[in-house]
Amino acid sequence: MSSTETPWIDAWIRWERDSKDVIDDNLSTKGVEKDEYPSPTKVFHFEYPLFENSEEKDSDDNNNNTETTVCTLSLGGFDSESEETWNSTGLTLWPCSHHLCDYLCQHLLSTLRAADSTKSNETINVLELGSGLGRCGLLAHHILQADNAAADENIRRHHHHIYMTDGDTDTLHQLRANVRENVAQKQQDRVSCHQLLWGEASARRFCTLIGLHSAKRNESRNTNELEGSIRNKIDLIIGSDLIYVPQVIEPLFETVYVLLQQPFTKNEDNKNQSTNLATARPTFVMAHSDRRQGSSVTLGMVLEKSTEAGLEATILKEQPQEGIYIIAFAIPVER
Repeated sequence: MSSTETPWIDAWIRWERDSKDVIDDNLSTKGVEKDEYPSPTKVFHFEYPLFENSEEKDSDDNNNNTETTVCTLSLGGFDSESEETWNSTGLTLWPCSHHLCDYLCQHLLSTLRAADSTKSNETINVLELGSGLGRCGLLAHHILQADNAAADENIRRHHHHIYMTDGDTDTLHQLRANVRENVAQKQQDRVSCHQLLWGEASARRFCTLIGLHSAKRNESRNTNELEGSIRNKIDLIIGSDLIYVPQVIEPLFETVYVLLQQPFTKNEDNKNQSTNLATARPTFVMAHSDRRQGSSVTLGMVLEKSTEAGLEATILKEQPQEGIYIIAFAIPVER
């Protein structure tokens, strides 16, 4: 654990502590030491055919190099009924990660291209909230890496970096191990793991720590003004199974709002393509379950709180029979 990180476990939300105070670091954690981390007892295996549904895939392509066409993930973790998972819910996999991964396979590249985020020599920054074992963020890395590999050898389509974040100390330890296992050595600098405890103050400290933009809303002008220089910006935020108790909704959307704050211009050509997130503004795509075991958070609660936080929401995909929704959140464009 880095010296800049705060010892924290997900179970504190379910205890008598005020979870928002914990998230904002106002509740002391001095004296909490972590000498040992739980060793994974289960490995989750996945294979994703890359570009299977992509418009960029050449139907006449005879390239049999599986490194550029298939993403194979092996993620260490725990069974959902284990004691380790009760303390740290990120140490297992939950249903929404499957649906978000399917969505990324089909739409990640088109979303970023429509948002004009894949210009040559520019860096695409994708940030995952509540990464857990890393399934979605690692898939995003492999999709972008394969997209580069599929380009002409003399042309690099883009650079990319995946910021994988979680608040839970045990989960971060396992997440880092999974990144080392599933990212090629020469690509390790394109994926990084960070502790991000939710809340506005924590999010601003996080942006400063890793050199992201630092924006402040100017209420009188209804615009976002940047403080200092921009070293990086976030193009897309993703997350799955993030909300299962009401008290985390507010700090989550506070965090999202800070991360999405940056200058952008309205793309008139794309304004009617919201179902593909085809806008020039950064977006948060979240997979949410109304029926996750132990959850007391409904879709209505999520949409209401996101509106209160100053975000507009668009349901991109829904499976009501399963209670699963993929939702895009963005800061409204000034009209």
